[in-house]
Amino acid sequence: MASAAYARIASTYDDLPVRHALGPEPALVDWSGPASPRVLDIGCGTGLWLARQAALPCAPRLAGVDPSAEMLARALARLPDADLRVALAERLPFPDADFDVVALRFCHHHFADRRSAWAELARVLSPGGVFVIENIDPVRMPGHWIFQRFPEARALDARYPDDGTLLSELRSAGLEATVSMRYTAGTIVLSEALRQARVRDQTHLVALDDAAFDRGLAALTALAEGDPAGHLSTESCVVTLRGRPRF
Repeated sequence: MASAAYARIASTYDDLPVRHALGPEPALVDWSGPASPRVLDIGCGTGLWLARQAALPCAPRLAGVDPSAEMLARALARLPDADLRVALAERLPFPDADFDVVALRFCHHHFADRRSAWAELARVLSPGGVFVIENIDPVRMPGHWIFQRFPEARALDARYPDDGTLLSELRSAGLEATVSMRYTAGTIVLSEALRQARVRDQTHLVALDDAAFDRGLAALTALAEGDPAGHLSTESCVVTLRGRPRF
């Protein structure tokens, strides 16, 4: 998704409830290293994840980068003391070995060059540091309402590498990780799905061309008008890689 698209959706990005379902990072909850670990969130958006970590007993020093100045402005309003900078994952504006914990959450499908991003992750991570990479795996959630009602969105799944590809790329960058997966399924009320679709701030909808989006929205609107109390299926598959430098 281009930064221009994020400029458009920055004002509504925090409205989606699932974006607030954030827990503390386990590496920070169990932190036994130096006091006040230095934490970097790559693709920090509006700062929701960083804000969740701010209240932890280890009192982390927070930093974040995002290519969208509009998203970052909202993060800065939320976290005025954090070190927040407009930057790309492939070119991080920080010294070598500067961070104890580095997070990349729901962003690597946007990278122009993943291998450069992993090299930068390895560069800024301290020798004893921890990283976490988290994203959805849309291939494992074909029943999600967006894919059912906007079928062209499935062509965008190629942006999401599978677990084996990610692990191989990380090893090449000198990083070792373990993989875990969290799958959930449920339903969403048709009227709420239509509301979310109209906002068009979820990545598979933003990345669709306008013609495909308009076709799907028209069909979803007709469905909701005919059965406003109806439901659609939802699925979520979140893959998490946690690891450390290999050497």
